[in-house]
Order: sequence, then C-alpha cells, then structure tokens
Amino acid sequence: SSLTVRENIIEGGVAIAEQTDVCFGDVAPTITVSNSIDSSTVSGTIIYQWQVSIDDVSFTDIVGATNEVLLGSQSPINDTTFFRRKTTVSYGEVGCSSFSIPAVINVSAGPLVTLTSSLPNNIFCEGDSITFNAETTLNSATYSFRINGVEVETSTGFSYTASPGLLVDNDVIEVEVISDAGCSSTSSLTVRENIIEGGVAIAE
Repeated sequence: SSLTVRENIIEGGVAIAEQTDVCFGDVAPTITVSNSIDSSTVSGTIIYQWQVSIDDVSFTDIVGATNEVLLGSQSPINDTTFFRRKTTVSYGEVGCSSFSIPAVINVSAGPLVTLTSSLPNNIFCEGDSITFNAETTLNSATYSFRINGVEVETSTGFSYTASPGLLVDNDVIEVEVISDAGCSSTSSLTVRENIIEGGVAIAE
C-alpha cells in the first residue's frame, strides 16, 4: 500500500506600497503584494488577512482588512509603520499560511514653525508697514501667508510685508509652511491696533 503526500506551498511575496513616505497624520496608501494566487488553480480556500506593526516584530490583524489588496488604512498613522499580508490556503482541515515581506511606510513630521512680526508685542499704529517672518529650520520650503484665512501670498520666501492700512485691529495672520516632502505645519498670531483719537483742536 502507498500514498502520495502533497505540500501546500504558498509564496508570501513582497508587500508594495503606492508610496512609502507620508506625512504625520496621513492614512496609509494602497498596498499590494508582488505575487497573487490564481484561485482557479487552487482547490482549497484562500484567506487573506492584513496585519500592522510599529516595530516589524509584533504584528496585529487589521480589522476588516481581508481583501487581496489593502486599500489604505482608515486610521491616521503617526509613526513608521509596517504592513504585511497573511495568506492562508486551506485544503479540508489543513490550512497553511505564509506572510509577505512587509511594506514600510515612513512618516515625516510637519516642520516646526513660529510666526513673528516686526512689531513690539504685535501692536501697530495707523500707517505702519508690518513684516511677518516664518521661523523654521528648513533650508527650502513653500510659505503661504493668510490674513483671516484668506491667502495673500505664497512663495519660497519666509517673510511677508503687509502694506500700511491693510490690517485692522484683531486681524489674524497665519503662515503654512510646506516642506519639500509635502508635509505642512501652521503658526499664527493676532495683531492689535493702538487706536488713538486725535480729537479736534478748538481755539478760544
């Protein structure tokens, strides 16, 4: 009497992300795997389960992520994160699993930025010309200046000068700094006008 044994061979493949660099708070991109199993050639059941890790050691299942492709994580990621796919093929009561080589998603924090003005305590007088500077450690970036949420200037220059009469009391000036990697941070300040009523000179 004899029998033939069959090996349940599964190639885990390599997880490939649409992009490997994202900004702090972004969701993960779509991730595929370099090889796929042709279900028409498999007599067993194919089960996929995507997993996530922050240290490439301990992985946990992503709830609901059971498709062949991971169509982006629904939760923002704030640290370098690893994604892999577990593929299981079952023949009757025998199920064998294989894991893909993880895709690594690198997370870049937004640039540190502080908005300052040429005014002492951000207080101006009527007729003043005011310069605002975005202080950051970036060597190159794009700066978008806004007044009360309305964009007034976007350039690679880190300063913006508001001409006399443009600003009024309690205006909010904001700058958004966008790094070359596409990550951004904002800083803002409120200016106050030192309003003095000159009055009317009256002769006796």
